[in-house]
Parts: sequence; C-alpha cells; structure tokens
Amino acid sequence: MAHRRLGFWRRFAVALVLPVLKAGTKRTWTGQENLPAQGGIILVANHVSHFDPLVVAHFVYGAGRWPRFLGKASLWKVPVLGPFLKKVKQIPVERGSVEAVKSLDSLVAALDPPGAGGRGLRSRGRRCGRSRGGRGDAAGGTAAAAGR
Repeated sequence: MAHRRLGFWRRFAVALVLPVLKAGTKRTWTGQENLPAQGGIILVANHVSHFDPLVVAHFVYGAGRWPRFLGKASLWKVPVLGPFLKKVKQIPVERGSVEAVKSLDSLVAALDPPGAGGRGLRSRGRRCGRSRGGRGDAAGGTAAAAGR
C-alpha cells in the first residue's frame, strides 16, 4: 500500500498502532492471500475483546488493504477518538435502529476497504454463546459478495 495513498491521518494511525501490535501480539497469519489486492470485500470477524479489532486491522493492513470498520456510534462521541475515527474513514453504527442499515450502505458504497468487527457469536469465557444477527446477516441483503 503506497504511503501517499494513505494520507496523513491514516499514516499517523499506522505509526501509532502498528508498533504496539507488533510488540504486544504473537502473529501467525494465515489466509491473507485470500484477500484480493483491490476491489471491494466485506470481512466479518467475531471479537471477544476491545483489542481484537486492532489485530484484525493489522492482518488486513498486512495484506495491503486499508481496514474500515463499522463501530458503535458512541465511540464517535468520545473527545479526540471520535474525530480521529472520522479522519481514518471508519463508519459509525447506531445499533438497533434504522440508521444501522445506512451505516452498512456506507460501507458497501465505499467497497475499497475490508473490515468489520463481528457481532455474531458472543464469548462467555472460553465458550461461545448463541449467534446474534449482525453485519454478516445484513451484508446478505446488499449487492456485496460474500465468501469464506
């Protein structure tokens, strides 16, 4: 991914987050070759902590793509974090509302980025809970292609 395509705020995000991820995680990436180099994709991943989306972002960025996530709209109301998320092209979601569909439409319209933290299975300790409707279900109602 060319640095000039990223722009200042995205380069700043990489400089801020990537060293922490490299120092604080052990990685064995598999499947990056399945992410196309260009064109739109929607990647849905479950997460059990607030840190997990950053790890998914690292995986996607390592494959040469810029990750864009649908995230709880309340994060955009946090001083400093909210404006930063907007600058790095993340997408707020008002959960449980009609506005949530508009957020998915924003993601599909962009279709340059992968990335969406999942809301499918909820983990309780080491056990996964029951499936809940989320972005993967919603993507089925769009023109976006789905794959495994």
